[in-house]
Amino acid sequence: MIGKIYVEDTMYHCNIRYNLAYKFTGNLDFKLFDSCTQTVLSGIEKFSWEQVPDSKGNPEWCKKAVKADPPNVAVITCTEIDHTFAEFSRDIFSTDRKYSGFPLFFTVLHRNPADGGDSEFMIIETINHAYADGRSAELVFNKICDLYLAEKAGDRKKAADIVASLKQISTIPSSMVAGGKPDSLIRMKFRHRLKNMFRLITYKLRDEGKFSIPFSRIKQEFEIMKNRPHELPVMKYFDINPLVTYARSIYPEINPNAVICSVLTRAMNRLCKERRIKTSGRVSFRMMSDILSARARTRLMGNYSAYMPVTADGSGKFEDTALQIHEWVSTFRAQKIDASMYNFLEFATRRKLIGKQDDPISFTYTLVINRRMEKHPDLLGTAHFTRMIGSLNCEPRNPAGAMMNNKIMPAVTLSRNNVMFVTFYPLPVAESSRILNSVADAIGDEIRELTAGIIHE
Repeated sequence: MIGKIYVEDTMYHCNIRYNLAYKFTGNLDFKLFDSCTQTVLSGIEKFSWEQVPDSKGNPEWCKKAVKADPPNVAVITCTEIDHTFAEFSRDIFSTDRKYSGFPLFFTVLHRNPADGGDSEFMIIETINHAYADGRSAELVFNKICDLYLAEKAGDRKKAADIVASLKQISTIPSSMVAGGKPDSLIRMKFRHRLKNMFRLITYKLRDEGKFSIPFSRIKQEFEIMKNRPHELPVMKYFDINPLVTYARSIYPEINPNAVICSVLTRAMNRLCKERRIKTSGRVSFRMMSDILSARARTRLMGNYSAYMPVTADGSGKFEDTALQIHEWVSTFRAQKIDASMYNFLEFATRRKLIGKQDDPISFTYTLVINRRMEKHPDLLGTAHFTRMIGSLNCEPRNPAGAMMNNKIMPAVTLSRNNVMFVTFYPLPVAESSRILNSVADAIGDEIRELTAGIIHE
């Protein structure tokens, strides 16, 4: 059985596909990688289930009448990988339909240089968001890599153990994730949960820049947008290593995530100034927070991330804002406030309270990193991992699904040398690219201005 996670019902209506793209130099046995992909995807039970709407349009997990085979890994030769990836992302739903909606599939973009040097390639993992969050997708990719290495080494026992471990990957219901029950994955006493809920309810949020797309407009324009062709995603690279180094020289405890959030907060405040909107300088957003332990992530497949509220000063020193964000993140993780937020969202979704009133935030942010590949870039032997990027696209099934994507949503990956890649969820309005490009430009302007200030100190 597939455990009930109510946010996955919302994901069904949003109809999101996201791509995690791993860049490599060197060579890979693509035929063996394809075989390992087939084995792993066939062995994960959730992929043999699908969401089927009932008479009221509410999706329920049902076993597929006929188990579909995973698509083969398509290898596409190209001359410029990033541009081809952008086109692939734009057209992802056409590819998805070609594969009959199989929830997860892989594609390789391969560039073989004419000078005889090392070839470059990108492994793209495409996921239906209703099935899995980013950490679950990371689990799948890591299992494929493990099986590839075992098969390459001829270690049949290890390969068999990996295949057997796929049967342990399950989706537990959200009711078993965090609570006071003996079987709760994250145990919290009632008093603890009550205290956390008080902090969440009283936490101050504001969207002073009015960045959200109004629900009324989305409803009015939904039929027009539904037939509008997809656009190329906005994708930008930014070097934030000088900012990370400087911030940590003042506050050593700060991590790159806090620096990124500080930059995004300041960029939104910059946009308010450019639009001549008077604000207090404080910016609110939601940060995706993984609520599971590393051990739990080795056996759970699903959406187990909380949308944590964060309000920070976008007008002060960027290192002070980064510290403020870092301290709040440390607090909500240590006190399991993010687990309580996860429960609260599940409650609101189950009671159909989502979409009744807009969330007063300026943006939603997520950071995705494959920690294993970052720590072990030569894991695959003849292929050297260089970095991860990503992209997202959506085809909302109804206005309610479109309304869930009414925020500016930067999705970020970070390389080992702190080069930040930023892309965005498309907005459900005709000027989506213009809005998102203006945000990307503001981020770039903020980083350049901060970096120049540091250099001249």
